[in-house]
Amino acid sequence: MRLAKRTGILTSLWILSAVCLCADLVFAYKAGCTGDLKGGAAGDIQKALTYESLGLPFLLLGVLFASSAASMIGNFRPAFRILQGSATFIVVLILTLFAGMQIEIWGNQPCLAF
Repeated sequence: MRLAKRTGILTSLWILSAVCLCADLVFAYKAGCTGDLKGGAAGDIQKALTYESLGLPFLLLGVLFASSAASMIGNFRPAFRILQGSATFIVVLILTLFAGMQIEIWGNQPCLAF
């Protein structure tokens, strides 16, 4: 694959990944603003779960786009590319889940202040 074509594909995958992960985090904020999922004492829990369900496909797509882009970087053997993509998948998934929990808490504090 030519370098210019590969660079365009990589850029597109990273941008798609960032957009999808940002959409997931927006849904996490809306879920936190709608209801307290951790304690269950405030807000509309069912609507908050709906927002989290809407964000899940964006999370999975964003992580898949990131791992696909990471596996295309460099001219390595296929085994290393699979390892690189798998490691990126795990790291991005864990970081995005933790970021989603924190953003949900940030959404919960101003919207559901007692």
